[in-house]
Amino acid sequence: MAERIKVSSEAFEECISNFRNSLDVLTSAIQIYQQAIATLQQDWTGRAYAAMALKAFQLISSIMTAVSRANDAVDELQQAEKIFEENEQKQQKLYNALDAGTKSPFGA
Repeated sequence: MAERIKVSSEAFEECISNFRNSLDVLTSAIQIYQQAIATLQQDWTGRAYAAMALKAFQLISSIMTAVSRANDAVDELQQAEKIFEENEQKQQKLYNALDAGTKSPFGA
């Protein structure tokens, strides 16, 4: 296991932003697809519509699974970012405490 991991807040934010953009695309795709199904429902009936509706339901289910996974990824990235920031602050406090011990109490 690595002894030291270097991470920048910007990298976390960029990754989170990319996932959120993907979520927007997926959400938009679901809306467009549902609108298309509603339009087809007016034109198709019987077995043709039932077969198409089944395929549509399966595709929407897959997209919703992807949305759920992307939301989980965003949550995990935010948690990891928080942990890294907390660890950074702890280390900073330790280093600052060490520095204070080497300074002259007489201000010289």
